[in-house]
Amino acid sequence: MRVNRIRLALIVFVGCLLHMPTDGVSASTGAYSAGMRVGDSINGEEIEQYDIFVARKLPWSRQLSSGWNLGTLCEFSVNVLNRDEEDGLSASISTDLLLTSPQHKVVYFAGVGAGAMEDSVLGDYDFGGALFFLSHAGVRLPLSSIFSVAVRLSHQSNGSIYDKNPSLNLAQIELRFTF
Repeated sequence: MRVNRIRLALIVFVGCLLHMPTDGVSASTGAYSAGMRVGDSINGEEIEQYDIFVARKLPWSRQLSSGWNLGTLCEFSVNVLNRDEEDGLSASISTDLLLTSPQHKVVYFAGVGAGAMEDSVLGDYDFGGALFFLSHAGVRLPLSSIFSVAVRLSHQSNGSIYDKNPSLNLAQIELRFTF
């Protein structure tokens, strides 16, 4: 069952890449990005999460006088969660605020979003319901004009909209391609 969900996530990822508009977008603008993340829970939930995502820079940005740039990004992610040999599928959409250093040496980011899970019970872990909210923060290091790596901390919970409100807290590593 795990292989089928990973295949489905990869098909959705490739489909999103193939349907992204490319006219008028050059590699130097870097308006679009895609990548993958892997993470493990940090508070004893014993859950792993594997993400594939596509993102688009939003038009709101501001060049600060110090040379730093404040920008925005919207991201769609498909996620496979694993606990005790059982897999679950979720999807989320989020917006990020980006703070990019002069000469693009480092990018600090933080974001919020919402998502839904295929099944709110994974192994013996009950998330309380299908809908969840998320927040994350991290740092990205561009290694070239198109490739970067990042680390981020992520928090997901249902915001007490259900009777149970357990959280999922992850430390994640990200690989991102910008085009």
